[in-house]
Formats: sequence, C-alpha cells, structure tokens
Amino acid sequence: MKKVIYDIFQRTLTSLTKETHACLRLENVSPVEDQQTLKAPAGTALILGLDDKKLEPLALFCITTPSLSTDHPGLLAMIVRRAQAHKAPYFVTWTLRDAVLWRTPKLGTPAQRAHLEKIRDYEDNYAIAQDSGEQIFDESLLLRTIEIGKKILDDLEYIFKNQALELVRIDATYFVQSLLDSIHALLPIITNSLHMRFENDLDLRAKFNVWALAQGIAGDYKDHDYALAIARHSIYRLLGKILFYQGLRRSARQLPALDLDNIDSSQVLPTLRRVFAEALKVDYHAVFSEDLPDTVSWPGEAAKRLAALIHDFNTRDFTSLPQDVVGTVFERLIPPEDRHLLGQYFTNETLCDLGIAFCSLSSDSTVADLTCGTGTFLIRAYDCKRWLGNHEHAALLAQLWGIDIAPFPAELAVINLFRQNLTAAGNFPRIACRDILTIKPGDTIPFPPPKMDLENPQQIQEPIPLFDAIVGNFPYVSADQIGQKDANYLDFIRRTLIEGWLDKYPALFCYANKTEQKSFERAIAAGKHKSVNCDRLQLRISTYADLYVYLFIHVTRFLKPGGRMGIITSNAWLDVNFGYALQRFFCDQFKIVAILESRCEPWFTEASVNTIYTIVERCESQKERDSQLVKFVKVKKRLADLIPEDQQIEAMKRWKGLERLVDTVESTGRKDAKTVPLGILTEENDDFRIRVCRQGELRVELEREQKTVKWGKYLRAPQVFFDVTDIGQFCTLSNIAGVAMGSKAGINEFYHLTPDRAKELGIEPEFLKPLLKSPGESAFIPIDNKQLALRLFVCRLTKGELKKQGKTGALKYIEWGEKQVFQKGAQRGLTWPNGAEVKVRTPGWYAIPEHRSKSAKVFFAQAFNDRHFHRFSKNAVIADARLYSLTPAGSLSDELIAALLNSSLCALSSEIFGRVTMGDGVLELKVEEANDYLLVPDLRKATATKNKEITKAFEILCQREIGSVFDEVKKKDRHVLDSAILSAIGLEPKKYLNPIYEALCELVHERIGLGEQRGKSRKTKSRTSKAENTSFKEVLDEYLPDGPKRFPKDLFSIEAAKGEMIEVPLPKSPLRLDIVLTNAALYDGNKIFHEVRFPAEGKFILYCQQAGQTVAQLPSKTVEITRTVANYENYLRDLRKTLYDAYYRRTLDVAVAARLTQAAFDRFKLPKISS
Repeated sequence: MKKVIYDIFQRTLTSLTKETHACLRLENVSPVEDQQTLKAPAGTALILGLDDKKLEPLALFCITTPSLSTDHPGLLAMIVRRAQAHKAPYFVTWTLRDAVLWRTPKLGTPAQRAHLEKIRDYEDNYAIAQDSGEQIFDESLLLRTIEIGKKILDDLEYIFKNQALELVRIDATYFVQSLLDSIHALLPIITNSLHMRFENDLDLRAKFNVWALAQGIAGDYKDHDYALAIARHSIYRLLGKILFYQGLRRSARQLPALDLDNIDSSQVLPTLRRVFAEALKVDYHAVFSEDLPDTVSWPGEAAKRLAALIHDFNTRDFTSLPQDVVGTVFERLIPPEDRHLLGQYFTNETLCDLGIAFCSLSSDSTVADLTCGTGTFLIRAYDCKRWLGNHEHAALLAQLWGIDIAPFPAELAVINLFRQNLTAAGNFPRIACRDILTIKPGDTIPFPPPKMDLENPQQIQEPIPLFDAIVGNFPYVSADQIGQKDANYLDFIRRTLIEGWLDKYPALFCYANKTEQKSFERAIAAGKHKSVNCDRLQLRISTYADLYVYLFIHVTRFLKPGGRMGIITSNAWLDVNFGYALQRFFCDQFKIVAILESRCEPWFTEASVNTIYTIVERCESQKERDSQLVKFVKVKKRLADLIPEDQQIEAMKRWKGLERLVDTVESTGRKDAKTVPLGILTEENDDFRIRVCRQGELRVELEREQKTVKWGKYLRAPQVFFDVTDIGQFCTLSNIAGVAMGSKAGINEFYHLTPDRAKELGIEPEFLKPLLKSPGESAFIPIDNKQLALRLFVCRLTKGELKKQGKTGALKYIEWGEKQVFQKGAQRGLTWPNGAEVKVRTPGWYAIPEHRSKSAKVFFAQAFNDRHFHRFSKNAVIADARLYSLTPAGSLSDELIAALLNSSLCALSSEIFGRVTMGDGVLELKVEEANDYLLVPDLRKATATKNKEITKAFEILCQREIGSVFDEVKKKDRHVLDSAILSAIGLEPKKYLNPIYEALCELVHERIGLGEQRGKSRKTKSRTSKAENTSFKEVLDEYLPDGPKRFPKDLFSIEAAKGEMIEVPLPKSPLRLDIVLTNAALYDGNKIFHEVRFPAEGKFILYCQQAGQTVAQLPSKTVEITRTVANYENYLRDLRKTLYDAYYRRTLDVAVAARLTQAAFDRFKLPKISS
C-alpha cells in the first residue's frame, strides 16, 4: 500500500507546474514513510503561494492510507502541528478514499475535530475500499484518484488568489463550536454591562424585572447571575435572528445584506434593528418582532466581536445549514444542571422518529407536541409527512402544532419550522408560548401573522383542533417542584382536571370524607355526578406524582378517537404508588399499544431518570380495549444501530425501516390473540424482547389489587423469573415478616455514645444497648455487637430510683444533659429537657419509649449497587431511625428469614421489583414496597429437614465477606445455599440455578452499565455547582436542622400565646396586601377580602396564608398583632443575614452567597422582608 500512496502522491505533485498553477510552488516534500504514531504510512508537502515574486506558506498537504479517516485524532495532531510550524493557513488530509481541506487553527487551539473548520469536504472515492490492503489499483483507478489531488491543488490556487472558495459550505461541527466560542466571549462583557446598568438605571431595572418574570428568569438585580441569565437569553435570541436572516436572504434577495464592515461599534446593534425591521415588512413577524433586550446597547468590545462574527457568517453558504443547528446551539449552551432544574431535556431525532413511526401518520394527519421545546418532534413529523407525500409547506405547517411554557424554546421552535421552506407563502407555524394546562380543546390561540401590517397590527385567531397524533417528551418536574413558583398550582391542576374529566371519567376523583364519598358514588351510579360540590373533590392521584401524570390525563382531551400518543417520560409510573391512577386511566381510556425501554443505552445521558416510551391509542370501546395485546418491549440495540439510515440522505429508507420495526412490535402475539386467559407471552429477536399481555387481564388485576401493579417486571424480568415463580412456592415479604422502623431518639448528641465515651463517664453497662447505625458498616452478613461503633443510652428509671440503686454514672449523665442547651434550629436556646420531642416522656425527658428502641435480629437493606446482602445478628440489637428491621410474622425463625433474604432468588426478585428511577445505577427497594411486592421463597411449608439444610448453608456463608453478584455466583457456598432454598420450594437446582445466576448478572450489569454511561456524561458538570450544592445543604443542616420558626406560633409573646384569638378563615387563592399611607386592605383577586384596621393586621393574615394555614388566628390585642409581626420580620432579616454570612464564608463569592440564601428562603417559602 505504501508504494501505491507514494506513486499517487508523486504524480499529483508532478502536475503542479508553472503552466498549470502559476501561483503555486512546492517545498519540503517528505517521502511516504511509516509513521509510528499513526501506525500507517504518510507523506507531506508544503504548498507555497507566489505573490509579486514573494513566496508565502499556503497549505501543508498530507497523503495517507484509506484505513485512516481524514479526521483521525493522531493525524490531525501531527499535521496541525506541522502546519502551524510552517505558518501555513490551510492543510489537507487525503486518504485516497476521502479528502478534506481545513483551516489551520491558531496556536493554542486544540487540534481536535470540534475546534477545526472544514473549508471543503471532497466527494468520497468509493472505488477505494477502507481496508484496501489487498486492493488492485489499475491505471484507471490511479488516474481517477490523482484527479482528486489535482482538484485540491486547483482549490488551493483559487483560495490564494481570492482569499476564499466562493461561499464556504457550513461545517456544522465547526460552526457550532465557533458560535459557542463567540457566545462565551460575549457573555461576560454583556453580563457585567447589564449588572452595572441595573445598579444605576432605575427605569431599565424596572422594565427588566417585568420582562424577566415573563421569561421565567428568577433573581434580584443585585445578583450577578440575574444579569447573566438575561445576557445569555439576549445573545441566544439575537443570534437566532441573525442565523435565520442569513438563511432567509438566500431566497429574499431584496433584503439588505448584514454588512457591518467599517462601521462604528456604536452602530452595530442599531444597524441590525433597522435590517430586522425591513424583514418585518416582508414576513416572519414571530421571529423579527422586537423585544426589550433588543433595545439595549452593548459595550463597544461586544459590538466589535458581534460584527466580526457576522463578517464570518457572510462567507458561509446558509443553504446547507442543518435543520436544527439553532436548537443544537441552545441545547449545548444550557448547562446540564440548569436543564435539570428546569425539567428540560432535549430529544435526539432518532428517538423522536421512533415515537412518530408508532403514531401511524398519514400525509394529512394533524400532529401536536404540547410541550414542544425547540420543536424537534415537529421538525421530524414535518419530514415524515413529506415522505408520505405532503409537499405543501403551508399545509404541513397548518397540521403541526406546538405549545411550550418557556418563551425562548418556543421562539426557536418557530424558527426551526419557518426555515423548512423560507420561500413559501403562508409560512405560519402554530407554536404558542403557553402552559398547556391552561388550554382547553377548542380554545382560540392568537398567532402573529406571516406578514404584519405595521399600521394596523392584528393577530390571527385559530382554534386548537383535536389531533390524530400527540408526540413529545414531557418535562421532568417532580412532585416537590410542581408548586415551587406557585403554591396554588397543584390546586389549579385539580380544578383543570375536574373541569375536563368529571363528567366523562368520575373514577379519577374522590372525597376524603367517607359520607361525602358514598354520596358521590351514588351520584355516579345515578348519572348526576356533574352537579356535585367540587370544592372538596380530590384527585385519586398521589401527591407524590410527577407533573407528567397530570399532563398525560390533560392532553388526552386533545386526541381524536383512534388517535395515538407517543410520549417519553420517566419509567417511575410503572412501579411506584402514584402510577396506579395512570395505569387505571390508560386501561379505561386507551388501547395500550406498546411500552418501550432501552436496557443497553440511556436515552438521555444528562437526565438523572430512566425513561420509557409509552404508545397508546384513544379508544371508547371497553371490549376493544380489553382485547388489546399490550407489548412491553425491551430494546436490545442502541438506536443508532437499530435505525442506522441517515435522516437526510436516506430519508425514505429510514422511514421504511421504522415502519418495519413498528410492524415487528405490533404483530407480536397475533397468533395467540384468541387464547383465554393469555397470561404472559414472550418473543425475542436480536432487536427486541417483547412481552405480550392482554389489556383486560391487566385491568382486572388493577381492580383486584386497588394499588399499583408492578408493570416494570414485564420489561426487566428475564424468562427464568416467570418460570420459577409460576412453578415454585413464593410469597410476599409481608406474609412471613413484620417491618419496624429503627430507633428515633430525639437528641442524638445525648443518646448516642461511643463505648469509650460511656466508659469515661462511668455509665453502667445495663443502660447501654448496641446500636446499628448503618447496614454498610461491614461486608459480612453477621453483626458483631462488639464491633459496633455506637451505644444507645436507654434508661427508664426515675432519678430517685437511680439514686436509690446507686446507679451514679447514669444519674450524673442525666444531670449533665439537663444543663445542656440546643445550639441551633428552632429550639436554639432551650435546654434539652424542654425539647419539643422529649419533654413529654415519662418518667423523664431522658427515657426513650419502648416503641422507639425495639431490638431485632434481621435488618433490611434498601439500596444496592453490585452487591446484595442483608445484615443479621444472633443477639438482638437496636437499629438507627434510618434502618428497618424484620421480625418473624409466623413460624419461621429470624435465621431462616435472613437466609432467604440473602439468597440469589431474593436478589433476582429485588432487581425486578426495585427501582432505578434516578438513573445513577443504584437500585432502591424501599422496605414498604418490599413488604407488599417483593416475592421471596416461601419456606413456611418446607420440611424441617430442608430448613435445617438452609440454616446450615447460611451459617457457612456468614463466615466470609459478601462480594459482588458477579463473584458470588462462582462461590461454592453460595451454590449450596441457593440449591437448598430451590429444593425446599419445589424447584430443581440443576435446572434453574445457572439460569438464575445468568439472569441476575445480566440485570445488575445492565443497571450499572446504564448508570455508568450517564455518569460519564455528567462528569462534565461543574465542580463549582457540586460545591455550591454541598454548601447549601451544610448551612441548612447547621442553622436550620428543624426548619425555620413557624408563623405565628413560634413568634408569640407569652402573653399572646395565653390570650384569646380571633379566627379568620383564609381562601385558597393567594391574597394581596395593598397599603396606602395608613390604610390597608387584603385582596382576593380584584375583590376586597378583608379590610384591615392597620397594616400589621394585614401582614399577619398574609403571613399566615404564606405559612400554609387555612385559618389565621390573630391575638385579640392589637399590640400583640403588631409585636408578633415585628418579631417575625426581625427574625427573617436576621436569618437572611446569618445565612448570607455563612454562605459567603464557604464560597467567598457574593453572588453565590446571595443566590443560595434566596434558594433557602424559597425552599421554606419564606417571604422577602425589606431591610
């Protein structure tokens, strides 16, 4: 191969003569030699340019073997270094099969693909194989290859003469990196400018406060991060306009060029505003309308950088701009931790295509993404419908609707749909910036027209239709985040769902009061439930439900009968308690087509959740729903391997391939469709493992259990699990053991002692009980009391009895404790005996009640990595409050329960019924869930001989440390225990032991592998952010371990606490206090709720509502109201200063300290008090 490369290189360079290339010369030709770093042959030559008899370095030309790629890291590193050494502005990598002309980066720039700009990517020479070691190069092939080399030389000469290759095709990778670099350079300049202006310009500050609230940007003008958020938003939006304008000019040539060369920096932004105003006259009002950030001037340095970026834009061919490059920039610039807080994650095109394919679109289908973000689902639906034969751009846009609550992603969605065809008339994307929960079917949505009449601006009013398909990736907003911005938002959701579903689906609702519930059930039976009182009507949805549960139910109203939904969410609803309502809803309203989960790759590496695709079809017929075959699909290949076709070059082949994949899933189980009962069928190929269940059987099970049924097992469980649980004897954990919480002492500083400390104090041993603090204190199953690091002080004698019995050590310790004072928290300053939790204890504050200090022998582990084991003690010990103990509920001994919990069968069951909802690879199995769901070997009917064998095998296992499951399955003593348990429950060890081990190892490997893949992605997360999170928690733990003082109870004076109270019932909607001089009133919306006698009374009532109370209890004496409010406001001011000082000491950053302080106030929903 080296000889062929040498021959081609020499013949190519020989063609460079004064006659053929008058401006080029050759120098420093290095022969084709084996390069040790590349492990391949390569040759180089320096091409010079001749100008007025002066030679200048132009390009370093490199030729190498087809086995390397043109962007091979080692090749780039070598050639960039040599090009920089020769000061050549360009370089070429030519592998005979591929060739690229590159721009040489500046010194100090990494020689990595993302930082290098392609000037031209030459057409591939497919006649040459990548593995061409045995290929025969005849003269015809040699000549065709040499022609490519000559074309490269022609381009180099053109560049030297004209300083550019006409318009350069946009290299998306380099282009995105270039934009990132520019934005990162602009951000600090504009941020600092805004921060200074907010300090000094009151009018500008007030305008941006209103604007930022509308954009969802939190913060205070004094906070540097507040200015940073506004600056980032301003830059993103301006660049979006510029990119779109550059693309638009390719078809609308009447628009002026963005020519900012040779103009003063002060005129850069005004010039852009004038140009965008011209675009407004033509079209695209939704893109080019002016917003507040567009009116703010930039510092001269930032304006110059922007002008330089636009100059570079003017050398680019924007017709080749990738579909979603603007969205890609937006995606890559938002830090992962910010996306997590916003619940925003971006969906790649392949994942979008999978859901779209399942929705069975036709050319005229209407499609909606009602949480659309930057519009990727809609762009891919646009592409799919074009493939199906709809090429009318305006008609396509009319069939695609997007809603998003965040303004800027919605703007980008508009741009991304606009630019699918910039020349089309009626270019009018149906994208609205709204909270979808505020929209009802049939509501009219206002849109800016394609062409705005500036003298008579009017919007287009268009009713939102019902859709053939709804697709999307619902935002990841957990239950505790739902009400963060609006404490009444959950109640708003309740009222919204009542309005939408009470008539059609009353099973979604209930009353807490039994009498009212029975009356409601009678009304449902009589068909009169529409007229019930809805004020106290509640949702049958756990308050722990994530936002997507409510979204599923609400957006169903926008789906036509027979329409399909393909939605990505967390997998939690398959297994957790709040999933019950959604499981029932799907069974009662839809045919469940398929639920898909990948076990070989995380679909979102930056999101800390495991995700699934839920595909459902709206269906009014219960008979059809019940007969539906539900497919639980484990995806066994990466999406890139499952759907390998390029979305642009091979669009038709790609969509046809997706059709085949969908048909494979949907056709599974059809041959058994009439089998009753169906049970569980399994079909598997290289792409999928598909479990088939009949929907009616799933519904009946839900109605029988009246709680979540763990559907996750159909996705995760290997076949051997269903085999052994069908044949063997199993029961739930609750059948054989009772669960108890560990000790909750109250004042750990007093009750928890080390043995050395107890000995030093002379406390009698009878009052010291071994305390198990953590199950992970040892890798051994047995608990050695002597090795435990702590003792629990347990004394229930009176002080008189202690004195009488001569127990002076314990007595002195109690007397010492009586003098101690709480150093932090709401009880700060109180002596320990007066602590809220201990002062009611008998015979004294120091006496832990029996129910708080129960001992046990078996302890349940609730989290697992690659090792499964549960602790056991032959002598009963007390566990800490974080741990749970198990006590036999029947005839089984503690030791037998410990043995079966430590079996591989139990580990396999834990992997299936546990949850990995947070995506970091750690398996969680809460003991409450294990109690109800975990299937364990049922040894209650096993013979005494069998149980004795198990006990003996367990004793042997207890003599060594427990390793990972991958090691454990190789251990002989492990085999003996597992075989004894299998035999005891009626299963043959020879038949089932190895399949169980293989299944267990596969599940653990998949779980940990997915977590590691996410971990690699999240390693880029800022160390600063982690440090801030740690500081945030440490300060709250130190200063507010029990939370802040509660208003008004903890702020009353002694006299107020004892005095009479006046009760004022409070509304659910937030009150507003208006104070004019000495007059004040509380408003509920626009109506006066309560005319107060003086401002402090209004504040008192308002603070009560903000504290979550439904009735405000005001002291009857005016002075006590005023004093309580003053006490509270002084407390809040002091608390803010205390927290700020603590955060500043930890971070030495005033902005971070301010942000964390405000975050602490937000967490506890504390009002902001003026200083």
